[in-house]
Parts: sequence; C-alpha cells; structure tokens
Amino acid sequence: MQTLAARGIGGFNAMITHYEQHAPLGRSCTAEELGATGVFLASDGGSGITSKVLYVDGGSDHGHANCARRAASDGRGSSAASGTPSAGCATPSAPSRISASTPCGALAAIALGFACQISLAEWIAIFLCCALVLGAELINTALEAICDALHPEIHPKIRLAKDAAAAAVLVCAAASAAAAAIIFLR
Repeated sequence: MQTLAARGIGGFNAMITHYEQHAPLGRSCTAEELGATGVFLASDGGSGITSKVLYVDGGSDHGHANCARRAASDGRGSSAASGTPSAGCATPSAPSRISASTPCGALAAIALGFACQISLAEWIAIFLCCALVLGAELINTALEAICDALHPEIHPKIRLAKDAAAAAVLVCAAASAAAAAIIFLR
C-alpha cells in the first residue's frame, strides 16, 4: 500500500509498479479499503468471523506460495541490485495479513473508551496495547512469510518457530485484554 513510510523503502516504486501490473485488481489496496474491512469486522456483519486471516491486498496473495517455490527451484528471486521482484511473481510491498480479531479488538476498545470517557492515562494504555498486539501480529506475519519462502515444505522446526510466534501474539492479546478489563470493569 502506498504510504509515506513505505516510500522510504529502497526500490519501492519498482515493487509497486510490478505489483500493480500483476495483481488481479491491477492496483494495491487503499487505506479506505483497510479501514472498511476493520469497520465490517467490528459490525454485526462480521460477528461470525473468528480467528481468520483476511487478505486485503487486491488479490496479490493468490499463488504466492507457488511463486516462491517456482522462484526457489529455478534460481529466480528478487534482484539484489535493483530490489525488484522476479518476473511472473506478484510481490506486494507489504501484504495486509492480520487476524480478523486484531482490528475488531482495537475498534471495540476505542469505542468503549469513548463510551466510558476514560482518562488520558487510560487512553495511552489502550493505544499501547493496540500497538503491541498489532506489532506482534506483523512480526508473526513476517516470520511466517520468511519461513514459507525459505522452507515451503512442512518441517518440525519451522512449525515450532511459527507456533512460538503465534503464541507471542496470544500472550500480547491476553495482556491487552487484561489491561482492558482493568480499565473498563473498574
């Protein structure tokens, strides 16, 4: 997604151009689409969705595992010199792969914060907890992507690494839930 921070990544414009040419929608996702997904997940319409990873990426995630395997098997990959992705592989700069519960929990905490008129210190705690869980989710996503790219087959040590990263997200989410309970159930 085009953001000011992402533009600081070397070769970002080449990645976006390649991504947009190969993504099924012919473009990357927008901030509005990400926000609308979060609003949907927090609405009654999204109430039946639990513990799922939603891809808000213009369809670029379709076939990434096969693309990585193909690139590894025939010697293709990112060009180290140019930073551009290999031909034939749609590679987004940062696919939006987060658990559906993350934006729901954050939006619920923010809504409750307004409803309960919490203090400035409590707002800080809520935002830090939201950032902690989102950060853990992003690190988990990055670790899974690296593991899948380096070792696409099932391997016990890769499974252990992925399970540990997922457990870290769970620990952060549980701590955030406890903080929310202390703030909102006082």
